Amino acid sequence: VWLWSMVRRWLLSVVVVMVGGLLVEGDFEKQSEQPLEGGGHWESFLERERTEKREREERERERGKRDFGGPVQEGGEKEKGARSWEDIDKEMMERKEKREGGGREFGERDIEKEIPRGARNEEREKNQWDHMTEEMKEREKKRWLEEEKRLDVEIYQRREREKKDWQKKESQVDDEMRRERAIIDKKLEIRREREKRDWERKEDELDKQLAERRERERREWKEQRGIDLDESIQHLQKSQQQMKDYWNRMALRKRKTQARLLEIEERKQAFKDRARHAPSHEGPNVRTKLPTLLLNSSDHSNSYHLNKPRHTCGLEYLNYSTFFESPPSQIIKFECVKGMICGGIGDILRAVVTTFVMSVLTNHKYELELNKPPMHKYYSYPDYVVTERLRAPKSVIIFDRNTVRMTPESLNTLYDTDKSYSVRSNVNFLPWLMQTPFKPNLVKLFNSENEEYISGCVLNFLLQPSQNLLSSAATVLKGVKNNGVLIGVQIRTGDFKFRRLTEEEIINFFKCFSDHLGDKKDEYYTYLSVDWHEVYEIAKSNYTSKRIITYPEESSPGHTDQGCGGNCDAVNERTVVEHFILSRTDSLIPTRSGYSLSAAQIGFQIGPVLINEFCQCVKGRKLEDFLEEREDGVMVPKWTKNKCIRDPDSQTTHPDYIPTKEEREIK
Repeated sequence: VWLWSMVRRWLLSVVVVMVGGLLVEGDFEKQSEQPLEGGGHWESFLERERTEKREREERERERGKRDFGGPVQEGGEKEKGARSWEDIDKEMMERKEKREGGGREFGERDIEKEIPRGARNEEREKNQWDHMTEEMKEREKKRWLEEEKRLDVEIYQRREREKKDWQKKESQVDDEMRRERAIIDKKLEIRREREKRDWERKEDELDKQLAERRERERREWKEQRGIDLDESIQHLQKSQQQMKDYWNRMALRKRKTQARLLEIEERKQAFKDRARHAPSHEGPNVRTKLPTLLLNSSDHSNSYHLNKPRHTCGLEYLNYSTFFESPPSQIIKFECVKGMICGGIGDILRAVVTTFVMSVLTNHKYELELNKPPMHKYYSYPDYVVTERLRAPKSVIIFDRNTVRMTPESLNTLYDTDKSYSVRSNVNFLPWLMQTPFKPNLVKLFNSENEEYISGCVLNFLLQPSQNLLSSAATVLKGVKNNGVLIGVQIRTGDFKFRRLTEEEIINFFKCFSDHLGDKKDEYYTYLSVDWHEVYEIAKSNYTSKRIITYPEESSPGHTDQGCGGNCDAVNERTVVEHFILSRTDSLIPTRSGYSLSAAQIGFQIGPVLINEFCQCVKGRKLEDFLEEREDGVMVPKWTKNKCIRDPDSQTTHPDYIPTKEEREIK
């Protein structure tokens, strides 16, 4: 009975369902065929509703996943209290089933399990929607909207909560970073302070060690030299007193010089008055001329000094192939002609040496034109000096040693191999050449770095004395024996004003010179070259020798760089002849002048002692200390700076300056 009742109930249910389905389907077809109030059909409306529902569900699902938060946060750590995606899906399905209503009674068959889930949901929704009235649909839509609002509110609240949590965590992280930064800064400050203290301690230790070392060296130095601090103070006081005495002497000398200048001016005026009233066959106001020696033809063949061999350092074999592969095509021409301010003969010869060396080192031909004084009248030039016409020189270089200061960098790029130059100069560049890339070739050419030696080689090579010059020199030196010793003394006072040497210094020199030579002053010949005629009187008064040789006319010769007053031939001749004689002496005592120093270079007298250095050099010395053997075996004196350097106890290590005892010991 029970089984039959169950079967009957089941059959009845099946029939009811089938009949109901047919009725509903027919009713739905009828309703779908009828148009809606707003237009369209029920079928399209339902399809649209289902589509919107699915989209809402999908949005809710995505929003739930995004806003509710998943089980794992960013960074890989699970948030406390977060739900898994399975829990969220389950909750969403429960909400959906609650919205849809339903549920099955006991004993109903779960036919929906036999079809796919998506189809079941769509079918159920379709059936439910078909059976709903307009009021139910409105309620359902309203419920959905309320549910969406509720979910939006929940999502917003959760988002705000997460935002506050994130801000709180961010502030915590910032606080932690600030604390860590403060800790690091504190550690760095502590480390800097520690390093600073270590550095100060090390510096104090080094200062202490240095002070101890200085004190130890000072004690050792005092023990070795026996010099006490009190002695140094006394020596300093003595030096100060000497300096005061020196300035007092200078003031007295200045007053004497001024008085002397007044006296000289008076003498000059008196001389002019006498010359103005003196009888003359050539008419009034004609200046007395110096004699011309070139007309004399004295024999010079037997003179030892005039027949010395010229040492050219092998420059006669000079060729471009020494440093370059191709011959030179451009020219460097040194010129000093009438109208140019070239300076004296010493300045000119210094510039000649420099331009010649630069022409060799830069692969140029060399041309020489000297008319102030006219050197071609007294010297002949070697074949190396060309006589080509200089066409359109690329550059004209004019230098003045009083205003121009060259540097090794500018000298290194001074001459271009592809250009010709016309050079007017009075500057000696050899000291700067020794600091340029030209130095190796310069040393290779002369086998020496000594500037005086190099100048002597070049001048001996370029200036070959003519017969006229030799005859004139023989006329001046006609009283000198062939084997006699000839000493040259050149005194330049400085153009009527005693700017270089004072009268007192000249008198002191002749006294020292006379005492130093002793009996030899009547055996040695002394050639005296001056630039002011009163020096002759000073020499005769303070140097009583029978063998003083001077130029035949004992008058003021003048200076080639200051003009010649209408008597240029005589002035130029005397200048060149005396310069040549000074270069042929056995020993030369010059003044600090390019005139006599260039003569010493031609005679290869390296480092001669100057007039104002002579007394200090020979003080306490004998003549035998300075003797050297000449080529013919005769002993001749040579006063050089190297010979003036004596033992440490001496007061002379450099003639221009007397150092203190401490400076000598340190040196």
